[in-house]
Amino acid sequence: MKMKYLRIGYRFLIVLAVLIGIMDLMEWRFQNPWIFAYYTLQANLFVLLMFTVLAIRELKPPKKPRTPTHWGVVIRAAITMSMLVTGLVYNFELAPRMSSMTDSSAAFSLGSFLLHTVVPILTLADWFLWEPKGQFRWSDPFFWVIPTALYPVFSYTYAALGGVFHHGAGITGMTGANVPYFFLDYVTYGYGGVALWILGILAAFLLLSYVWVVADKMLGGLFAKSPK
Repeated sequence: MKMKYLRIGYRFLIVLAVLIGIMDLMEWRFQNPWIFAYYTLQANLFVLLMFTVLAIRELKPPKKPRTPTHWGVVIRAAITMSMLVTGLVYNFELAPRMSSMTDSSAAFSLGSFLLHTVVPILTLADWFLWEPKGQFRWSDPFFWVIPTALYPVFSYTYAALGGVFHHGAGITGMTGANVPYFFLDYVTYGYGGVALWILGILAAFLLLSYVWVVADKMLGGLFAKSPK
């Protein structure tokens, strides 16, 4: 019973971290709605929704327990992988570029730190701490990668419809297209260059995903053999 409430508290802590991060980026006045066009914010919103549902469902279980399906596993893993990509791309690719900019305060604010670093770590740790192991299938990563693969389509469509990425290419020193991230800047890199960046990120996503699948299967086998 104590473990149950520890898990619920942990998940509400993640929800709180997301809320504080978003509000900080919105300057605590419900402004800057354009931030929700960014991959980071969209991934964090899915984290917010996922952990709110999981915590409330455990706090107040339904009268008729639902039979868990593998799609639930796929969705939770897809959200977790999206957050892992958020943390890795930001901290190892975007943040170093931003550090040299004159106005980089927003990039290293409390909200940015929470959404790009703290929440990704807590989300992945949730799987290690609480989720059953040995549930992943070899085909799962091709479902996990779908949201990330669709994001460039969303960003270009958003821009074509008049949306503006206020802290997009410019904050990383680029002055090209209206895009959220420098590697989507087709004016600077050309369409071929952007395609290579996207393919590289998706390939890295799949590679990392399969490392996770292997770890899940190894841990699942280890726990299955452990004495009850």
